This record gives sequence, structure tokens and C-alpha cells, in this order.
Amino acid sequence: MALFDTDSGGDASVKLGLMKCWADRRNWSPVLRWMEEGVHMMSAERFDQVGDFLDRAAQLSSALRP
Repeated sequence: MALFDTDSGGDASVKLGLMKCWADRRNWSPVLRWMEEGVHMMSAERFDQVGDFLDRAAQLSSALRP
């Protein structure tokens, strides 16, 4: 979430767009996937594993907040 905060520059609508884009990552075009996997130096399988882990961590974090 901190990355979305930083990348959005504090603009709530930009942050929402980034979050929606991330949530739809399994439908990204092959070129976008290839670029993201390359930037993060991960195989497609590892990228999905890490993405799923981050999603679970974010859900757990929000569930624990009062």
C-alpha cells in the first residue's frame, strides 16, 4: 500500500487506478507481464506467487485493523 501511496503522489483516484490495475494483473497483456517480470527479475510463476502473497498479506493487514 505504501508503494501505491508513493506512486500516486497522494492522488486518491490515481491510487485507486493503480490498485485496480494490480488486482487485474492476471489479465495483463503478455507484453506488460513480460516487462514487469523483467523489471522485477522474476519468472512468470514466481511473479504470480509473490503477487498472491502480497494480496494475502494486504487482506490480513486490513482485517486486523480496528
